[in-house]
Order: sequence, then structure tokens, then C-alpha cells
Amino acid sequence: MRTITRRLGHDELSFFNRQLASMARLDLPFPDGLRSLAEEVDGHEFHKLITVVLADLEEGQSLSDALRSHPAVFSDLYLGIVRAGEESGDLAAALDSLANYSESMLFLKQRVRAALTYPTLAIFITGGLMYFLLTAILPKFQEVFTALDIELPGMTKFYLSLATGLNRHWMVVLGVLLGIGIGVMILRRIDSGARCLRQFSLGLPFYGRLLRQVLLLRFCETLRALLASNVSLVPALDLTARTMGDNLARQTVADMCKAAEEGRRVSDVLRRNSIFPKTFVWKFALAEEQGTLEDTLAELTRYLRSELRSITARFSYLLEPFLIALVGLLVGSMVLSVFLPIFSLQKMLAG
Repeated sequence: MRTITRRLGHDELSFFNRQLASMARLDLPFPDGLRSLAEEVDGHEFHKLITVVLADLEEGQSLSDALRSHPAVFSDLYLGIVRAGEESGDLAAALDSLANYSESMLFLKQRVRAALTYPTLAIFITGGLMYFLLTAILPKFQEVFTALDIELPGMTKFYLSLATGLNRHWMVVLGVLLGIGIGVMILRRIDSGARCLRQFSLGLPFYGRLLRQVLLLRFCETLRALLASNVSLVPALDLTARTMGDNLARQTVADMCKAAEEGRRVSDVLRRNSIFPKTFVWKFALAEEQGTLEDTLAELTRYLRSELRSITARFSYLLEPFLIALVGLLVGSMVLSVFLPIFSLQKMLAG
């Protein structure tokens, strides 16, 4: 038995889910459908996956067992939904739910990437430009100013001192930056440190709200997809916890799972976590009481998706002019610090 070790792209996985769902709705045997599908796909790894799954099905394995052999491609969440669909006899609905979930996660990824790509690039390019000016350009002007023996303005002295410090102690600066990065990574593994970092991140303007929306949308979309596929609440919460990238959010959902196992109210756990807004907790608690959790999660998912579109649009709209102004201020002040002594020298010569 061969195991596929490369993950499928979101587009490939969604296409695979839709095709499987179509086969299930049409009562088309999976081996026959996959045999035709293997002739249609282009990607080498994708084709190999279909071929291996087809071989397992022809040996008499169930679909969930055939997919379980490829953990790099199909997550526990994916397998849990397929298994629940097989047990409930409604595999087509489960596969449709998986396709919708995959497309929603793709939407989430694209939105976050679109919102963060521009500021990340701007920060790196600005930092690189500043470093180049400070270490390669300003030292040459410093030699000229020293030879002319002229009085330098405060701004020029500041940038020249900064340039000298970077040239002489660049290893120290690099060490400090690496130390900060390693320190943050260590803090994220400690509960109290992770909590402080999360509170700090959530308190940042725009980014904090974006982060909260991403976590809430992932939680709602994942739990809704599982419940819609007839997965019971306890295993659904367990699988949802594994998909949460944030440590504190993962622990919160794991605590919700434990509460459900013990017969306690799940919404009481949400009230103790700052990630979940009060309005969200209130709606979740009401749905838990009325037994309408799946419908409420679907409504919350639609609302959060709309909010994410609005937040990312405003984020880009407001951040772009701010970054342009910041880059102009930093580079402009550095250039000005070079020309101010030259202007002063011209005035002295003219006088």
C-alpha cells in the first residue's frame, strides 16, 4: 500500500470532494467514478492519489478506510466527516459539507493573505532600504562632513550615530532580533506567556480585530460542518479543537469538549475566554438551550464572513496611506539629514 505524502491544494481538495459527492448522489460506484476521474486530472500527485485510493476501494475497503492511509492529505476532521456520512447513510451530504468547508477555508486564507501581504512587503522593503542607506550611503557622507569640519544639525548627528552603531555592532543588533524572535516562540509555548501575547495581539488596532474574526470564523465553520455531517457534539468539538491554530483557542475548545462529556453547559466555557465576544457567547448559549446549534453556527458563519470582508477592505484602505506616509517620513528625513549640512555650507560660502 502506497501513502501519498504531499498535501493537496485547496482547489484540488475541493474538486475531489465535489466529484465524490456527485458520485454519491448519483449512486455511481466510487471505483468506476474514480477510474474516470483519474483520466481527467492533470497533476501527477493528484493522479497518483486517485489511483491509490481506487486500488484500496477495489480491495473492498470503505471510503474512509481508503482515505485514512494518507494522513498528509486527509486530516482527522476530514476523515471524521466521511466516517459520519458513511454511518448515517448520507455520504453525499457529508462530502458536500466537506467541499463547502474547504472552499470556506480557502476564502479565509485568501482574505488574510490579501490583508497582510502589502504591509509585510512594505515593512521588509522599508527596513531593507533604511539599512542600506544607513550602512552604505551615510558613512560616505560622514567622511565628507568630517573633512569639511562643519557643524552638523541634530538630525544629521542622530542618523550618523545610528549608521556608525549599525556598522560597528551589526552582530549585536542581529543577536537582539534573533533573541526577540526566539523569546516570542518560547512564550507561545507557555500558557501564561501565550495568554499575554494573545491579549497584546487582540489589542492591536485592526490586526487584533482581524485575528479575532479569523479565529471565530474557523471555529464556527469547522463545528458547523461537523454537526451538519451528523457528527455528535463531543467528537465534533474534539476535531474542531485540533484545527484551531491558536494555542489558547485550541485549549478553550478542548475545555468545551470536556464540559460536553461531563454534561455541563458548553457555553459556560466560552464566557471565561476573551477571544469570544459577549454577543457571540449569548447567541451560542441560546442555541445550546434551544437545540439549534447547527442553524445558529450557520448564521454566525455568514455574519463573520461578511465582517471579515469588511475588516480586510478597511484594513487595506486605511493602512496603505499610513505606510506610504511612514516610508516617506523615514526616507525623507534621512535624505534631508544629508542635505541640511550641504545647504548650511552653501550659505557659508555665499556669505
